[in-house]
Amino acid sequence: MLALAGDLGGAEGAVAEAEDIATPTEYLPLRIFVALARAEVEHAAGRLEGEREALEEAVRLSALKGDVVPGEAARARLAALSAT
Repeated sequence: MLALAGDLGGAEGAVAEAEDIATPTEYLPLRIFVALARAEVEHAAGRLEGEREALEEAVRLSALKGDVVPGEAARARLAALSAT
């Protein structure tokens, strides 16, 4: 929401904090959510490579979890990035 409102600094800080909390855990749904949030912030900032990396992480984590829906959403966004 912060990124969509134009507060990229606030969004980056919030995602960094979420990553600090989620990364050391084994709770994959949270880590997937955070990777997708990172992708949104990177997209809003116009950093396509950062967006791609975050989406690839979301795909990887979704595959580990067997969580089809976020994995497919991330794959679709990756495909759209590749088309640009």
